[in-house]
Amino acid sequence: MTSQPLPTTQEFAALHDHARLPWRFFARLLACTIADLRRA
Repeated sequence: MTSQPLPTTQEFAALHDHARLPWRFFARLLACTIADLRRA
């Protein structure tokens, strides 16, 4: 079994699904921070 430099489609899909939530949380946090800076 040869080692593949690129992950398989299934692994990539799992990685994308796992990384989706933190990015959404980070985007929401960033938006709230910008809103607070504009308000101040």
